[in-house]
Amino acid sequence: MPALDAARYTGYLRLTACLRQGRTTLAESIGTGAYKPSRLVEAEGAAGALLYLMNPGGGFVDGDRYRLEIAAEARAELAVTTQSATKVYKTPRDCVRSDTEIRIAAGALVELLPDPVIAYADARYFQRTRICLEPGASVIVADAWTPGWSPSGAPFTYERIDSLTELYLDGELKARDRLALVPSAGGEWDDLDGFTHYGSLLAVHEKADAAAQDKLAQHLAERLEGSGIRFGLTRLDMAGCMLRVMAGSTEQLRLAIDVCHGYIRREWLGKPPLRLRK
Repeated sequence: MPALDAARYTGYLRLTACLRQGRTTLAESIGTGAYKPSRLVEAEGAAGALLYLMNPGGGFVDGDRYRLEIAAEARAELAVTTQSATKVYKTPRDCVRSDTEIRIAAGALVELLPDPVIAYADARYFQRTRICLEPGASVIVADAWTPGWSPSGAPFTYERIDSLTELYLDGELKARDRLALVPSAGGEWDDLDGFTHYGSLLAVHEKADAAAQDKLAQHLAERLEGSGIRFGLTRLDMAGCMLRVMAGSTEQLRLAIDVCHGYIRREWLGKPPLRLRK
């Protein structure tokens, strides 16, 4: 990845994972500002490594800018999660922006599994995620969006949540997913058809053909029956899919994403569930 002016960002982190003597390690870890990585730890039950992102500031505020860059060299396996939920507070002058770029070489795997983004009253948040894969690379990226507490008790008092995800394979754009949640004044908004929480899980793997995705959809239907969760599975123009979830609580959202993620790790990756130990 080309070098950037890290001083422009409230928090900047650049990670490069590589395989050394059969284990994933970091060839590069550069961080500035309010982005702090944990030490690399061995992922329980897996050959890869796990890293936690921490924000000592406690949340995102007016005009904050964050950038995360993750690269995985051939056959490296890196999972990245957050220490806790990302809280976005009111932004009276300028929105908060978070940019993530992921580059994955052939045979490598990156799993980006953050806790939910919680948007509080009068918050404006824009997120862009760019994923660039070589043929034979694998990726799993989760997102979750929840409304924060407000003095009125209304669930939708943030101003805007905007997310753009772009997926490239060998330099060719394969998918572009856009989410825009824009509540009306006063928080009286029902664009989620009565639900309050939204999440997604993007997964790309060479085993994710149509038959494998049909089995995943059946598994989700069986496990989530009667839960009150609404979900759908979108096929990509490549070996991969995106789960979309609407729920009434963070716990429901986590359940759906965990069920999907656990199945993918077991059936597609041949790995046990990833225990994040939070």
